[in-house]
Amino acid sequence: MTSPAQAKPHYDHLDGIRGLAIALVVVFHIFVGKVSSGVDVFLFIGGLLLISSQLRNVADPNGRTLGCSLLRIVRRLLPALVTVVGASVIGVLILYSRVELGSLFGDASAAVLHWLNWRLIGVDAEYDAAGSATTPFQHLWSMSVQLQVYLLIIVLIHLARRLPKARVILAISVLTVGSFVYATVLSLSGQQAMNYYSTLSRFWEIGAGGLLGLVILTFRPSALTRTVLSWVGLVLILSVGIFFDGAQQFPGPLTLIPLLGALCLVVSGLDDRSASPGESAAPGGTATPGEPASASPSGVRAESARRPPVIVRCLESAPAVELGRLAYSLYLWHWPLLIFGVKVTGLEAKNPLLGVPIIVVSLGLAWVTYLYVEIPLRSSRAVLRPAPKPARVPASTATRVRRLRSLGLAAGFVLVIASPLAVSAAASVQQTSDETRIAEAVAEGRDDSYPGAAEVLDDVAPRDDVPIYPSLVDRTQMMPAATSDECMTDLASTAIITHKADGSACEYGDVTAERELYVVGGSHSEQWLGALDTIGRERGIRIVPFLRSGCPLYYGGEDDANCDAWSRSVEKRIYDSPPSEGVFMVSTRPQGGDAGHSDYVPPEYQDVFSRIAEADIPIFAVRDNPWLKNDRGEQLDPRACAAQDPAADDCAVPAEAEFARSNPAEAVLTDPRIIHLDLTEALIKEDAVRPVIGNVLVYRDWNHLTDQYVRTLAPELERQMYPVDHR
Repeated sequence: MTSPAQAKPHYDHLDGIRGLAIALVVVFHIFVGKVSSGVDVFLFIGGLLLISSQLRNVADPNGRTLGCSLLRIVRRLLPALVTVVGASVIGVLILYSRVELGSLFGDASAAVLHWLNWRLIGVDAEYDAAGSATTPFQHLWSMSVQLQVYLLIIVLIHLARRLPKARVILAISVLTVGSFVYATVLSLSGQQAMNYYSTLSRFWEIGAGGLLGLVILTFRPSALTRTVLSWVGLVLILSVGIFFDGAQQFPGPLTLIPLLGALCLVVSGLDDRSASPGESAAPGGTATPGEPASASPSGVRAESARRPPVIVRCLESAPAVELGRLAYSLYLWHWPLLIFGVKVTGLEAKNPLLGVPIIVVSLGLAWVTYLYVEIPLRSSRAVLRPAPKPARVPASTATRVRRLRSLGLAAGFVLVIASPLAVSAAASVQQTSDETRIAEAVAEGRDDSYPGAAEVLDDVAPRDDVPIYPSLVDRTQMMPAATSDECMTDLASTAIITHKADGSACEYGDVTAERELYVVGGSHSEQWLGALDTIGRERGIRIVPFLRSGCPLYYGGEDDANCDAWSRSVEKRIYDSPPSEGVFMVSTRPQGGDAGHSDYVPPEYQDVFSRIAEADIPIFAVRDNPWLKNDRGEQLDPRACAAQDPAADDCAVPAEAEFARSNPAEAVLTDPRIIHLDLTEALIKEDAVRPVIGNVLVYRDWNHLTDQYVRTLAPELERQMYPVDHR
């Protein structure tokens, strides 16, 4: 005879906090277009019971092994994720062009493998608001971070199980503080894309929750304290989405605001109704969005004479608790449905006609996923602790259904993982075919095969029986040579790059010539290297680039302090070693905001142009190309348009919507030593900026020209640079 196990308390208000967090995430994603504090609260609450439950587990002689603990967490997170990603892959196949499949399927595979955050870091991805050009898998970065941190903490605790508990806690505390410092450094240095997605930056949010969970769940604050804390916590959490933008500022020091708010709400819900902290039912003793905070399905409470604060009562209400339990599946579903909805309807994500139905459908799918995927597959204990069964006993219907679900999950996992390989293989075949046909057309020697800019500048009618050049499959082949040569300084550095990856000098054109031209600025200066290389070879000019990502001189933005330091070094180099031919720089950029996309000359440009000109150094000031956005302000993907129908109206941006016919730099930069260059007329066909001109792809992305098209602009660029031939 043994005594029945004591029921463990259930913290309903934790489910309510998750419900509040998911509500913020969904509302801000759909109707505001900003990042709220919802994900940060998820991570904090998810870690609240993680460390304590794992420490109890390793201290128990009959506790779960490391393998069982890891398998348990995977079983909790993976089923719903694979379900949603698999469904999203079907949507991608239906709605997206072939040139987009490789990237999107790679995102899907990385999401299922819980590696998406590092994939996004690898491509320097910013966190974009919902739009037709946004990946439907973008939001799953947080699931990747969550699992990575959970696994790290679980493994650490199991490996250190023979050490005193205090040392283990100290080690996790050091990692948590180090993570916070790392996130702060990245935030202050302007490396926000890395900071936002990095596991190293996010560790402290979960670690802080776990460390605080060791002590705060024993608190029994007074009624007045609970009331004050509940209001303070709610205000702090809600204020983030109103006054801050998490995509630009988290997980830096400002993240302490919503986490402090979450802590206040957690403590405000604790009183003598909760006897002692119970073990979480979430993965590995943790609490993922949408999971109850204890193993008890309903919880056992002692009656209390004290009435909880009104906010706590709201958090403990049935709707809030139920929303909290659905939070994980709701988080998974709402984003791809929103992206697909924008793509299909053409409505803005903020439009209630789209947003409200998306929320309703997301809630329905979340409920179905929670009930028929999450619960059945997470509650199967046979896999975690197999027990002997009588031989030849027929499986029950429930067992067969569970096995079918597990089989379906495994099949979905394999298909999602393997799909990028299949898409990559198909893309490789397509690219080889395109390149063969392009080479055959070029070999014919006809001027009308790939006239490019000559179609609009010289009225050369292109033939219609050749593929678009270059192949649309691989964007890397559309980049200027400086990219593959690694002649551009990255965001984290202030060094001037002077040598290629192979050790040779970063020089183009006639590399033996004494005459030299400096190409200075960011990627919009870099993109002209193809045409300048051609001009340099013909005129005996050495082209020397001084380039840094996102940094036209002194225009890196408030978050990029390194841009100013690099700019000062480059400007000093220009004065110390003046180039004989002068400096080539971009002179304008789109205004954005209420001013639309029309271009202007920023004050930073005006200052540096004036200083260089006053040093008696000629400047070739090229007007920036239009940046492709539709009437909703969304970025256009020229490759996707070209793959479907480059002549379609959706792929054409009216010229008057993008820039004025006159070059604004001519009225602002009036020094006679500044030679103005304007190639915008060569980007317009039939009064619109189009993705393909003269059978050549014009744009490689929404704001950069392809190297192939730029090279067709060389004759016109040379004519404007040297109107009088002085070779």
